Amino acid sequence: MGRYRKILVAVDGSDSSKNAFRQACRIARQDASWITVITTIPFYQDLFQMPSIREKVSKTLREDGEKVLSEVKKIADQEDAFIRPILEEGNPVDSISDMAEENNFDLIVMGRHGKSRLERALVGSVTARVIGHTTKDVLVVPNNSSVGWDSILISTDGSKFSEAATAKAIDLAGSYEGKLKTVSVIDVTEEFQSEAPGAVEELIKKAKEIVDDVKKKAEAEG
Repeated sequence: MGRYRKILVAVDGSDSSKNAFRQACRIARQDASWITVITTIPFYQDLFQMPSIREKVSKTLREDGEKVLSEVKKIADQEDAFIRPILEEGNPVDSISDMAEENNFDLIVMGRHGKSRLERALVGSVTARVIGHTTKDVLVVPNNSSVGWDSILISTDGSKFSEAATAKAIDLAGSYEGKLKTVSVIDVTEEFQSEAPGAVEELIKKAKEIVDDVKKKAEAEG
């Protein structure tokens, strides 16, 4: 069944990533899972600066990363969670993806936003690229939100990607005894609807068939 036993949480010091970590702790406590926490600092190398300056900047970056992990450890203590903290240097997408693949994690947990406007853009980009790079499940947790499996919504368009997501959702619902809801959305303009009402009806019919197919698969799994 679809319970997660090895969880990798990517943190960057933002409130969103701290909340994502807290939610991961609660998932882990429920499933007796192992948690590894990773934060990645930039690899700093400016050939035009003195070695002493490069060392000072690198030290500052490492101290920032260690501070992030220290803050996460405090949350772990509050949540009665045991963690393995890891500080990596380099590209965060590569660090997170490689760590998950090489150590066979079941789930990657990430926050959705960074602290500043620039960090929000970077974190959003990192999250999207991790999803595109890894074969592992990725749970993206918005700030000030909680995670639960009591009610799961499946958004599907019938593609092979949504079919994979549907299979996972059905598995999770069965494992956690959650309820499933499914939706398939068609997006048409008023102009298209007025010009081709028959085509719109076909799209609606197809969407209903997709939803019915999900229902049948879920019922087959019990």
